[in-house]
Amino acid sequence: MNFISNHFVSISLLLCIVVLLFHIRDLRHKLRRLSAIVRRLHLQERTLLSELENKPQAKLSKEENLFVRICQLMDEDKPYASPDFKPEDLAASLGTNRTYLANAIKRYGGGLTISQFITRYRLRYASQLLERTDLDLSVNDVSQMAGFSSRSTFNRQFALFFNDTPSDYKDMLSRQRAGETPVSYTHLRAHETVLDL
Repeated sequence: MNFISNHFVSISLLLCIVVLLFHIRDLRHKLRRLSAIVRRLHLQERTLLSELENKPQAKLSKEENLFVRICQLMDEDKPYASPDFKPEDLAASLGTNRTYLANAIKRYGGGLTISQFITRYRLRYASQLLERTDLDLSVNDVSQMAGFSSRSTFNRQFALFFNDTPSDYKDMLSRQRAGETPVSYTHLRAHETVLDL
């Protein structure tokens, strides 16, 4: 009887280990997928912006110049961190109208609307805040600091963009830091600007 009991315990432990290994494999896959999404978007946006910034100012079209100014304002001043920040505020900050702003963002910002562009900045900033180890922020704090007016909007937008909830994202990063999931997230660590995601 004791032999059967020990055998059952051994098989149960082995099954638990197998399930755990499959779970870790799934987490690694999820982290790699997320990493690939972030890297692809980063590369696309930085390449285009870099090309425009390296072009002589005199050779930039009005629309190109406006887009560079938009990105500089968003990177330096972080106006999107205010929940009250609207497309009209961005246009006013740059001394232009909403139509010119929309055209520049649509053409050079990957086809996004102004609101989508602002939301993308907020999401990137939120992901930076979630991965910071020197701050002990709740998901609700991050939501507010990134300029979202409600936690539910933040959760929905974050899940749409990163294919994961903010809480799960934060948990995955914590596990990775603790060595539970050895997947590299170093590309998320050295942000100089929000676009460096």
